[in-house]
Order: sequence, then C-alpha cells, then structure tokens
Amino acid sequence: MERRLPAARGIAPHRVQTMNLAWWLPVIFAGAMSFSYPGGVVGQPVADTPLEVVERHLKAVAAMDPEAIQNELAKDYSLVDTDGSARPYDRKLAMDICGWEKAMRTKWTHEVLGADGNVVTVLSKERSAYFDRLGLGAGVQVEQFTVENGKIVRSVSTLFITERGNQSREFRRFARWLKEQDGVQEPDLIRPDGSLMFDGKSGPRMLYWLERWSDAAPARERKPGGENQ
Repeated sequence: MERRLPAARGIAPHRVQTMNLAWWLPVIFAGAMSFSYPGGVVGQPVADTPLEVVERHLKAVAAMDPEAIQNELAKDYSLVDTDGSARPYDRKLAMDICGWEKAMRTKWTHEVLGADGNVVTVLSKERSAYFDRLGLGAGVQVEQFTVENGKIVRSVSTLFITERGNQSREFRRFARWLKEQDGVQEPDLIRPDGSLMFDGKSGPRMLYWLERWSDAAPARERKPGGENQ
C-alpha cells in the first residue's frame, strides 16, 4: 500500500458529519444542597466524548488552522502509516505542511464512519491543485483515531488511495523533470541535496512548476517512452 506523501494534516468549505453536542444548564444552588446525576455533579464540566474530540479536530483540518489542529492532539501523539510503520508527530513539519496545503488550494471533506469506544473511524477526501496537476484526482483515506483523556493519542491510516495513478510515482516524475529544466533556480523550493521543500514559502513556487508540468503533459507523453519517464 502506498505511503502518503507528504505526511500532512490538512481548508475552506467543508462537510463534517456531526452529532449534537451535549450542553448542560447552569446549576441552581438552594442553600447548601447540591444535586448529582450519574455523570457527576451538576455544574461541573462534562468530559467531551471521543467523537466530539475527533469532530473538533476534523473541523480544524478542514479550516487549515494548525493551532486548532494541534489543540486536540496529545503531546505524545503518533501516526501509523498504511504499511504499519509508526512515527512521532512532528509539530513544526505539520505547521509547514499546513502552509503548503493552503498554497495548493486544498479542500478537505470528512465523514465519520463510526465510533467504537474510544476509537473513531473517519473517511476523508482531499482535493488540491497538487493532486490535480499530477493527474491523480482526489486523495481518499480512512483513519482510525484513538482518544484518551480528551486528546487524540494515535491515528492509524488503514487506507490511502488516489482516484487515478500512483502518487509516489507521479511525484518522482515531476521532481525529476523539474530539476532537468534549463537554468532552474529555486532556492525556496529545491534544497541543496535536490529534495523538494513543503511549506508555505515553497508552495506557490511548486504550484507554478506543477502547472507547467501539467500543461506540457500531452507533448511529453507523445515522446517515445514518455509514459515511463
């Protein structure tokens, strides 16, 4: 199964399947008497359910708000990719990716498939200029979020696909083509080692080259072996 590239979370019009939140009326005290109910003492904050925590996180992802995204994550939050490999969450990288996704005009939609105890399963669809210009259509993924003590501690990606093609292959083709362009000077996009950057500053430059790559696709594919370049 293909590993998602880049490891991003994360604007604009969104559709999140939600259930009504529980809002509790203020307590009216009569003398020294207090009233209680099975969930605790009336008037004390009621802990958010795992579903509510995840729904807040999804809204933040759709709004491309990196601070709100991270507010719902535990300090030791980790990600598990479709190949089963786990990695710690890099908060600085995530903020950079959020800026990059904004430059790519990314749109997220989410649908909660269900909740089983403290695990919430979500179907997400991502559309962006990045996917479009690489000829991939939308990116679709299924993730399971585990919530403990009101925070998301882990997300497990059980599926990531694109509507067409293969993201890793198309990105490699684009990156190789970019570095072969005559006189290309892109210090905000291409590192000295030749790898590409993903942040708010590199995003507009990558989009510029993605558009040129996409526009040149018919001529490129007419060349012998063009499909395999």
